[in-house]
Amino acid sequence: FRLFIMGKIFCFLNNKNVASKLGCEKALSYQRNWQKKNYDDDFVSLGIFELPQKKENNFWYEDSDIVALIDGEINSCDFANDANHPIMGKLVSMYKKLGTNFITCLNGQFNIILWLKNEKKLIILNDRLGLKPLYYTQVKNKVIISSEIKGIISDGYAVKKLDIESLIDFFTYEYILEERTFFK
Repeated sequence: FRLFIMGKIFCFLNNKNVASKLGCEKALSYQRNWQKKNYDDDFVSLGIFELPQKKENNFWYEDSDIVALIDGEINSCDFANDANHPIMGKLVSMYKKLGTNFITCLNGQFNIILWLKNEKKLIILNDRLGLKPLYYTQVKNKVIISSEIKGIISDGYAVKKLDIESLIDFFTYEYILEERTFFK
């Protein structure tokens, strides 16, 4: 089984600013035919922009308890390729049975975001090696998460200041050390 999703995910915590959310969505949706799914409540706003997919390769799941989305690629033998049971439903079912330990059953490059509605709890899961990037920043009391930096810096509150140490690392080693980016 192989699930390949190339998408752009975003999440805002404690952000009531509609303009910053729209700025992020505009920065991430540069392709016209990409589909958008999103969820909003009083505390969180999350969503994904995705290339049109077949229904059985669903990248979004929502029920009364949980919202789940994925960005990336999962290679696993734990799933049957069954069009009647969407992949995200299987991932959520595995989470409900095993908790976050279900991620040990997965191989690939991915980010999975789970929003537990009743608990008001956000869970972000990344592949073992962290091959699929996910960026975040905290500005005052809000948190912005995006699969691309431009989704964060499009927000008027995020400071767009160059990290000189990252630039030096890049020109010295041809990559950036630690968990840093070109932006502070």
